[in-house]
Amino acid sequence: MTAPNPMPAGWSCADMAAQAADRPSALVQEHLDAAGAPMLGAGSALPPPETCLITRFARFESAGEFLILRALAPGVTLMDIQRTTPVDYIVDLDTITALRRT
Repeated sequence: MTAPNPMPAGWSCADMAAQAADRPSALVQEHLDAAGAPMLGAGSALPPPETCLITRFARFESAGEFLILRALAPGVTLMDIQRTTPVDYIVDLDTITALRRT
């Protein structure tokens, strides 16, 4: 049995390496620019977690030199995310907004 490919569809090794290097990849930045939603960088204030309900989002986690994209269940708030493992990027798939935590 082979291991599942951790790379999201449409991503290149350069995209994965950029994520692992803690900077937005060209693909992520392109989607953010197209949506007019800037990346919130290190030190940026997150919205109040109790008021920020993300209906559909994905979590990017560092895993060595790769990043794994994991889909998370609907109805999870930023408060829930902050109680779990560190998150490099939180992407709201409805508005294509990304929040980066430090």
